[in-house]
Amino acid sequence: IALQSETFSGTPGKPYIEGDAIVIEGDNVTLTCISPDPGNPPGEFEWTLPNGDSEFGPELSMFSVEVYGDEGEYECFVINPVSTGESAFHNLTVNGGQLEITNRSKLMR
Repeated sequence: IALQSETFSGTPGKPYIEGDAIVIEGDNVTLTCISPDPGNPPGEFEWTLPNGDSEFGPELSMFSVEVYGDEGEYECFVINPVSTGESAFHNLTVNGGQLEITNRSKLMR
């Protein structure tokens, strides 16, 4: 029985990120990392969040975003057994919740 060896030589290409750049606190946000060339063998998507944590997969979903927890720079790249591809970056700005404006009339003397 002859064994075939598979040659892996494809470094993943540079991805890009789709998704909102400016949102309001409390919104749900999905960022999508897209790589026209995922490499050979096809790689896996990895995210680095503003707090340094990592997530995996082409989509990053965040629910009820917060100014202090979710705002910042998101990085996505594709990694396979050959190497790690270039990174794409996406800045997310989270504006504070809507302000309630109360109209108070002054009492006249």
